[in-house]
Amino acid sequence: MMKTSIFKYLAKIILFVFILIFSCSNALAKEIKVVSLAPDLTEIIYSINAQNSLVGVTTECSKNLDTKNIKKVGNAYFVNKEEILKLQPTHILALSTTKPILGGLNNSNIQIQYFDFKTIKDIYTAIEKIGKTLNREKEAQKVRVQTQLAMDEADIILFVADGKKGVTKDDRMVAKMLYKTNKPKRILYLVQTSPYITVGNKSYITELITASGNISVTKDLNYSYPSISLEYIAKILRHERPDAIV
Repeated sequence: MMKTSIFKYLAKIILFVFILIFSCSNALAKEIKVVSLAPDLTEIIYSINAQNSLVGVTTECSKNLDTKNIKKVGNAYFVNKEEILKLQPTHILALSTTKPILGGLNNSNIQIQYFDFKTIKDIYTAIEKIGKTLNREKEAQKVRVQTQLAMDEADIILFVADGKKGVTKDDRMVAKMLYKTNKPKRILYLVQTSPYITVGNKSYITELITASGNISVTKDLNYSYPSISLEYIAKILRHERPDAIV
């Protein structure tokens, strides 16, 4: 009789401890609040279905993703640090180029993770790291495998992250035009047009264009994503004569 009572008592303790651990795990998971300061990073967060952890993004993140209900804390050139602190995030995800802007936040309790996208491998690393940070490791592994398969199988990769339109007719037309042939296509790749930003020899996009058998006409620029002028574009059009502007 005594043994039965002891076992029942122990069972209750074990059950209580299990519930406590489970509750704490859920609480910790819910506490993750992220500010993403780059569209590429925000897209990865969405791809692993962790967008509910986002409390702040940049205005650039709104161009391809539905982030209307998420607080905007800046853009590619300015970050409102006061707004970020008001959101009380546990993590900030940013590109390494943002380090000088975020200097004042390094002494806070916020974990700041910096990323580079110079090579294809950097993409895989970012997916895995963000997945681990946001407790989405299984989802991140699936996205990583899918991304690698897409890159291995495609001759040219067009990154289309428009959740509303998806791959459009124009996207397919460009992809068909850039399809690997015996004669490489000369490509002028514009990341954005306001201001004009292209890809240099430190960008993974340049690596992808080269791997596809084509040529980036801005491959000699010693930067990842240099800003260029209309005059420079006119010069490129005159002298490099690109077959396509993407």
